[in-house]
Amino acid sequence: MDPLPERKSEMASGPSLGDILMGAAFAVAVVAAALSINLQTPYLAFSVASAFVFHLRSRPRNWELLAAVAVAGLLAAARLALRGAEPGAVVGLVAAMVGSGSFLVLGFRAVRAKDEDRRRILALLGPALGLVFFIFSAQRALNLADLLYPKTRDIYLYAFDGSLGFQPSFLMGRLFKYSALVRLLGVLAYTTLPLVMTIVYAGNIDPKSAKPNWYILELFFAAGLLGWVLYNLVPGTGPAYAFNGMFPDQYLPYRVLHRLALEPVAVGTDFPRNAIPSLHMAWVLLLWWSCRKFSWPARAGALLYVMLTVMATLGTGEHYLVDLAAAVPFALAVEALCLRSVAFRRRLAPLLVGASLTLGWLGLVRFGVPLALQARAIPWLCIVMSTAAVLWIERRLHEAAIVKAPSQGADGAPEIKAATTAAGTT
Repeated sequence: MDPLPERKSEMASGPSLGDILMGAAFAVAVVAAALSINLQTPYLAFSVASAFVFHLRSRPRNWELLAAVAVAGLLAAARLALRGAEPGAVVGLVAAMVGSGSFLVLGFRAVRAKDEDRRRILALLGPALGLVFFIFSAQRALNLADLLYPKTRDIYLYAFDGSLGFQPSFLMGRLFKYSALVRLLGVLAYTTLPLVMTIVYAGNIDPKSAKPNWYILELFFAAGLLGWVLYNLVPGTGPAYAFNGMFPDQYLPYRVLHRLALEPVAVGTDFPRNAIPSLHMAWVLLLWWSCRKFSWPARAGALLYVMLTVMATLGTGEHYLVDLAAAVPFALAVEALCLRSVAFRRRLAPLLVGASLTLGWLGLVRFGVPLALQARAIPWLCIVMSTAAVLWIERRLHEAAIVKAPSQGADGAPEIKAATTAAGTT
């Protein structure tokens, strides 16, 4: 059979009119977003930069990277011409424009590609777009509680932290205030979360696969949605907002906390009610748990990022220590809910434990502060036992995620092979 006609047909075929129109619409949307994005919000800029990381994950040719950088330069020049230089937005400008350049190059490749190649490109482009949408929507949706609760329970959170014998956030806040290096590391860790999300996400994606991997994005969305629900149970802002003028140098000593009136306090509605559980901490834990298939230096780096996040969330005054303690079982509940590669009956116990401990922390803050103030050992035992139990259960859940599932071999006979979690864990 002569393959020449088939080759000629393939050579003659090009993008359809529909492909061209969709590609043009995508390009217009990317350019419009690049020229209008708020660069004063680091999260958004770093979320757009996710496209560049996914682009690298696709193992592009050199000309593609050069094209992405060239387009980024043109977009940056256009933005500067239209809006002028924006103070303090240099890093955001670079991140957003480079990401926008990669979005346009990947979109161009998707228009030109056919069949399996196109599906592979879209399998990378989809999660990249999903991350941008997630960061954009999360920043707005999580702030809705600001208007619903003019008064917060920050006094309860403050008193519980004080029952430990000191105020962890105030202590770390002073370290941030008087150490430029610690402050720099903490702020970098806090603001680069979308970039770390992208790196871990890209590492869990097979660039040769034509099927998008939504697992990591499902974790983020589930944590964000459930976290917003829980924020309504114990609304809180953070010591930097509720104790503005006092943080981080002044706090009440332990001996007078039992005389503190536990009642809601008025806090400006400009400040987000997103204290407990700390979604920032929960997301970082979920990322750390998703790094198991990576090399040991990468896993060590992820653990270091967890530790820096603990410092950052406290030192910036965004959270109390109890917020972080509640985030640990909350992260377990989210993972157990989303890990569909494990049978639900195997996930049910971790899910119930995580949810129960999370609600237990909220109940303890709301009703158990007088009990915690009876002895310093009580809150410490709660934190240590809750965290240790979650880490042990999560490890068992991970082990259950490595299952054996039947598949078809090349000859059609059943073949048994190891299946991994949807996140790609081995």
